[in-house]
Amino acid sequence: MGRDRKRLGKEGRPSRRGSAAPGPPVKSGSRVLRRGARKRGETTSARLARELKETLAQQAASSDVLRVINSSPGKIAPVFEAIVDKALQICDARFGGLWVVDGELARPAATRNVPESYGKFLRGQTLPHAEAFGRGIGKKPFNHVADLARTESYRRRSPLTVASVELGGIRTYLAVPLRAGGALAGVLSVYRKEVRPFSARQIALLQGFAMQAEIAMENARLFNETQEALERQTATAEILKVIASSPSDVQPVFDAIAESARRVVGGFSSLVTRIVGDELHLAAFTTGTGVGTESLAQMYPQPLSASLASAQ
Repeated sequence: MGRDRKRLGKEGRPSRRGSAAPGPPVKSGSRVLRRGARKRGETTSARLARELKETLAQQAASSDVLRVINSSPGKIAPVFEAIVDKALQICDARFGGLWVVDGELARPAATRNVPESYGKFLRGQTLPHAEAFGRGIGKKPFNHVADLARTESYRRRSPLTVASVELGGIRTYLAVPLRAGGALAGVLSVYRKEVRPFSARQIALLQGFAMQAEIAMENARLFNETQEALERQTATAEILKVIASSPSDVQPVFDAIAESARRVVGGFSSLVTRIVGDELHLAAFTTGTGVGTESLAQMYPQPLSASLASAQ
């Protein structure tokens, strides 16, 4: 019995520790657990704070771009400049640009912080977009090169790639296409001078800025088309008014046509001529100076066979 009680007592200790009644804390283990919990809590808090800060910065950048879009109807340049500025800031890139594509060529519409020697090189070039941003850029969601100095293009000493690395100092770059009507309309690109690939989050952010650029381009197109249509209607109405007020005199009508044409097209001067027999007669004109007016008047009438542009 005594032995049994001793055995039960020894075996009973762990059973009491595992019971509902709390036993004394295991100090060394408890300190480790509490310290680990605090450490994990601090790490999570820091991560959440960083992500919140990044999200707020991204929202602020997007709001700034939208504000520029709303305040510049029909004007695309301020929007492009704002987009490049915000893209560099949010994507932590050294320099970048937004390029407008026309056919196979790309021209800079807005650039920021481009190294002087590299900028001078670019200004003297016509840039095929396939060479500047990678083949198939119009069909890819993005083109991301981790190290330009290790690409086949650099090994082959392609002039543009060599200039990008050796004059621009580019090592890592990211390019995102802009599309309009399903076709490639431009490219938004950002560059780093060190080998440091962009994160998936930064790639997604640059794609978001590219979408804002697409919206701005479409808004500008619609705005300008509407403005042009209104200007044409206004010009036509003015000419019809002159016709109605001068039923027996055509000269005021020709004068109104010349002035309206110059204004609607945005030209420096305009010219209206009439064919009389085999000659070209001056009907109306607008010029910038009195000397120009006198010189132009002395040129007419001209034979239709003359090499004069209006005769041709």
